[in-house]
Amino acid sequence: MKKIARPRPNQKGFSLTEMLIVVAVLAVLVAGIVAATGDVFTGDKTQRFARDLSKLSMDIKTLYNKSPDYGTLTNQAAEDAGVVPKDMLTGAAGAHQGPWGGAITIQPATVTAANDHMEIIVAGIPQAACAKLVAATAEGFSWVDLNGTVEKATPNAVIDPAVVSANCAAAGDANVVTYRLR
Repeated sequence: MKKIARPRPNQKGFSLTEMLIVVAVLAVLVAGIVAATGDVFTGDKTQRFARDLSKLSMDIKTLYNKSPDYGTLTNQAAEDAGVVPKDMLTGAAGAHQGPWGGAITIQPATVTAANDHMEIIVAGIPQAACAKLVAATAEGFSWVDLNGTVEKATPNAVIDPAVVSANCAAAGDANVVTYRLR
């Protein structure tokens, strides 16, 4: 009969099995931390972008305050006026992007008279950030469209979070939000 080797009382160190268990537990903990911080960074990125978008719209409104309309508003005009937040600049003249890499387009829009509103189109918004972004920014705009569906049609309208979430989920990570402001 074969004898099983038993650890000697003065043996030091850990067995291979004990080390594998420790490594597995650490891997699970690290995976949890990475997942949690990813959500935190997405939320922080969304909040920062919402602030930048609100500031951009207010700065454009101030810039065009004495103008009869937004007829000359373009990405390049906003950039030349220094109203585009630096996080939106790509380095290429007149090209702007959101924190998720999608394009931002700044242009005039016609609602009741030619070029009477500004329009900011944000593309490439991931599903994880979409509903939070719309909720955080809708109040500052008179009209909000999400993926071709009007979510807010008048300045005092309130968005429906359930409808917004469903529309964000339908487009996955390719959401497009169009904002208008007089």
